[in-house]
Amino acid sequence: VLRIRNQSGSNFVDWLGGTNGPTSPYDILYSTNMTFGGWAVIGAHGREQGTNTWFQAVPSDRSQFYKVRATN
Repeated sequence: VLRIRNQSGSNFVDWLGGTNGPTSPYDILYSTNMTFGGWAVIGAHGREQGTNTWFQAVPSDRSQFYKVRATN
């Protein structure tokens, strides 16, 4: 993950990705607690070469942590 930012009330997650290998999408996961986990899939994004960006229009919780998972 390169950065997570908030712009006009929406959260954006940017990461570097590639198109070599699997063509399945990336899963975007979130949790409200970094210590105890409970990660849930909140979205998916097709693979793109270079910088990939996913956004959440209106976050459901005030504090969220994100991670990106490559799927096979």
